[in-house]
Amino acid sequence: MVNAEITSVLLAWYDVHKRDLPWRRTDDPYRIWISEVMLQQTRVQTVIDYYERFLRDFSNVRALAEADFDRVLKAWEGLGYYRRAKHLHQAAKRIVDNFNAELPSELEELQNLPGFGFYTASAVASIAFHVKTVPVDGNIVRVIARLFGIATDGASMVEKRGIQRYAERLLPEIPDDIPHLVQSLMELGALVCLPDNPDCDICPVRVYCKAKKAGAQSRYPIRRKRDKLPVVHRDIAMIRKDGKILMVKRADDGLLASMWEFPETSAVLARTKRNRFHATHTFTHLKWDLDVFECTVGEIPEGIEWKWFTPEEVEALALPVVFRRIWNRWMSE
Repeated sequence: MVNAEITSVLLAWYDVHKRDLPWRRTDDPYRIWISEVMLQQTRVQTVIDYYERFLRDFSNVRALAEADFDRVLKAWEGLGYYRRAKHLHQAAKRIVDNFNAELPSELEELQNLPGFGFYTASAVASIAFHVKTVPVDGNIVRVIARLFGIATDGASMVEKRGIQRYAERLLPEIPDDIPHLVQSLMELGALVCLPDNPDCDICPVRVYCKAKKAGAQSRYPIRRKRDKLPVVHRDIAMIRKDGKILMVKRADDGLLASMWEFPETSAVLARTKRNRFHATHTFTHLKWDLDVFECTVGEIPEGIEWKWFTPEEVEALALPVVFRRIWNRWMSE
């Protein structure tokens, strides 16, 4: 009975307080999928412009599947976590080939697509197809942990499944209400049930919240101390010859897969090094410390995919954020 009350309160609150976001104005599963992938690890205000531009370039699954991958990467440039773009492209091809260019509605079929992990499959299934499941992101972990007083950090798959089981108790019986309930939990975490200083006085479910009753909001979810990020040092070579710039392509798997970057000095046996400037970039799992040199090329070993680009071609490439910053600074000095 209490769960039904919480559900009713959340749905009423969401109807009044939800933000007007472009992906909430559609029931197109493709557009919902694109938004959910973009929103992972990225702020809402950053995503809006990318989302609208991406859909102008790739308006449906077939358009995305048939696009050259370099175009997809370019459209993604600046959003980071570039593996997301690769998985989008791969999944679109699979959807065209196996599902007649329509996203499957079954949770199990979604989970078999590239990039559709635990969260994305549940998000698309619940929001686009009204499947009785709840995606578990940081906002939902926080709301559910506090609401039910669950001592977890929601980091492991076991803990995520536990949070999901509690959240699914709140799912409404009416299928059309499922997307709104899921998004109400996300919205509550984004606007009210904040990591620090949650605004409990305006929370619609504060009378049901176990953390609030105990005055222990800051203890939920558990915050585990993060290990210090390892630092990787790289010497980057900026090499110009006959008006063109040397670049190398990263491996098809791993960090920044398939993207172009400026080579390391050791990789191309660069000569005549002149230090230009220093740069850093932080990923989720490591930090790059970069010294940038102006060089002439010595010898390019076999096994490296490389190419000379004109400045105009470099501008048109999808570059990782750190290398776009390096390029812009080198050209401006």
